[in-house]
Amino acid sequence: MVKIISKKQKISKGCIAAVVTALLAVTPCAWAVPAAESSGSASTPSVQQEASQTQKGTEGNQNNTGAQVVASAQQNTENRNTAIDPAQYYEIRSAVGNNKVLDICGGNVANGANSQLYASNGTEAQRFRFVKNSDGTYVIYTAVGCRALDVAGAGSANGTNVQQYDPNHTKAQHWTVTSNGDGTVTFSPSCAVNKSLDVSGGSQQNGANVQIYEKNGTNAQKWTLVSKGQVPNFGAKGAMLCPSYTDNTVVDVSGGSDRNGANIQCYQYNETAAQKFDIVRNGDGSYTVKNAQSGKVLDVAGGSSRSGTNVWQYAANGTDAQKWIVTQYGDKVGFKNRGSGLMLDVSGGSQASGANIQVYNSNGTSAQKWTIAKSDRPVTESDNLGDSFTAMVKNVNGKVLAVSNNNVAMWVPNYTKTRAWTFVRNVDHSYTLSPLSNPDCALDIAGGADADGTNVQIYWKNRSAAQKFVVKGKGNGTYILMPENSTTRVLDVFGNSSEENTNLDLYTANGTNAQLFKIEKVDGSKFKWTERKLVVDIAESQLGTHEGPNNYTKYGVWYASLVHNQSFEHGPWCAMFVSWCGAQAGIPSSVYCYHAYTPTGVQWYQNHNAWQWKDHYIPRAGDLVYYDWNYDSVVDHVGLVVNCQNGKITTVEGNYRDQVKSRYVNAKASSIFGYGVPRY
Repeated sequence: MVKIISKKQKISKGCIAAVVTALLAVTPCAWAVPAAESSGSASTPSVQQEASQTQKGTEGNQNNTGAQVVASAQQNTENRNTAIDPAQYYEIRSAVGNNKVLDICGGNVANGANSQLYASNGTEAQRFRFVKNSDGTYVIYTAVGCRALDVAGAGSANGTNVQQYDPNHTKAQHWTVTSNGDGTVTFSPSCAVNKSLDVSGGSQQNGANVQIYEKNGTNAQKWTLVSKGQVPNFGAKGAMLCPSYTDNTVVDVSGGSDRNGANIQCYQYNETAAQKFDIVRNGDGSYTVKNAQSGKVLDVAGGSSRSGTNVWQYAANGTDAQKWIVTQYGDKVGFKNRGSGLMLDVSGGSQASGANIQVYNSNGTSAQKWTIAKSDRPVTESDNLGDSFTAMVKNVNGKVLAVSNNNVAMWVPNYTKTRAWTFVRNVDHSYTLSPLSNPDCALDIAGGADADGTNVQIYWKNRSAAQKFVVKGKGNGTYILMPENSTTRVLDVFGNSSEENTNLDLYTANGTNAQLFKIEKVDGSKFKWTERKLVVDIAESQLGTHEGPNNYTKYGVWYASLVHNQSFEHGPWCAMFVSWCGAQAGIPSSVYCYHAYTPTGVQWYQNHNAWQWKDHYIPRAGDLVYYDWNYDSVVDHVGLVVNCQNGKITTVEGNYRDQVKSRYVNAKASSIFGYGVPRY
């Protein structure tokens, strides 16, 4: 402890002024100033506060007794003598002034990186950790490189440089910390006990070199330790590393391999051991990241320092290529490779499962920030339906969740991308649902509200609780979907209606059919962008199909079943063919006419304001073309338009020469009566 004056000593009135003067000269920051307490009680005032309070009190009352002054002196002495805490980071502030501190040049992680004086900026290049040796000396570890403060070459000459270097337990890295009695300390290396850590020339300039020099008691050799908070411990067992911008991909050993050189990637969360890592703190403060399955560690391929170098797993060998300096960014962390200074990075910031992991120049992006998901993390009670799959979400009334202008409503099922959803399981076991029609968006509770009647929509993915759903089975293959932003409300079909375009909203769970859904897994490759495209693709898939004896076709069988009249199984089938295509696409009968007699189709489209005469219309894919081959204003035949280019249409037509055939005709040919235009 620094001893200014003992309580037992007597002090003469003549000494009072000298004591007060000494108090006023105290350096503003005490040796090893502790971090503020986190408890509810008030923290101990800093030396800066106490010195000013003492000065103010003395000026306000010139009749202070000697005992009062001694008490103030004793209080300041005790606050300056807080022990160096190995669990704290410290800034080492120079007494040369001008807010200059000890700094590792350029924030370099490398062996031999120089120490210098630089303006305080709060970076890791200016944070140090003290570990006490058995002989009372300290090893001073740099936060930026997890290396030891070192006298170059263990030299003892004046001007010998001070750097950071791999810890080696030599005297060049053992420092004696001596109090100067004025709130500052002096550092002396064990390799040169008569020398002190020194600012060259006592300079206040940024970049002034730091060296050892003959002890001389000047400000160039006096330093103050200022606490910068606890040294965090990021150690964890069986943890997962999640990119900061996603909740459902994690660091993964490709293929669950246990071989040296197996690639490291980001992959869809699946709870396998290939995704679980032990994060182990090394003695120098760096970390090793070991896969729980293979026992191998994250390693920079070839120990390269090139930005973009791949990261793989490799047997532990203690090299810098396998050591990572972990830095806190709020509730996220960054992993800086100790060998190269490059950051662990998701290539291109990709959200895709299988995105590569590399090291890259530090850029502050979310691709270089990670969440450590520990094995004891809180998880939801969602059922496990699989890691990632495509499904239609069908209410028990038969309609499915569909996207309509960013709103979500109930529609008849079909194979358009607006009707299918990608389910991705999150690390907390909830699911995020994205429509195939817009994979950058997610099913979302409007405004994140938790109130009956809140609208359900799609919105840009934002990882909020309003886009994560707990899926719970309710028997008979049905489920409820509860957003994480509510504990009492679930997705609900408004009014329990079975009508098309009925809105989907949030409502208090009540067990009714309006809240029960079947999650039917499907092949996502079968879904098309639009209903027009879907119905055309279905029609084209039938090309070459021939009728059987007496006009028998599967299209006639389907229509006969629809209208409960078997005679249609052997009837003319061009109109039944186009109707079958619409039904296979799931086009509702309010949009698409199901008919067997072509004049009926013409009449229906005209009555529904869905008719275009050929003279002033350019047909589109999915339109129906009606022919009047006898030129008697009675239509005879119908086909589906595939496309229209240069005034000519390509069609698919059933019952053309007894088969499904493609034709190429003028869009305004005399045989064309007009076009039915479904409002897809």
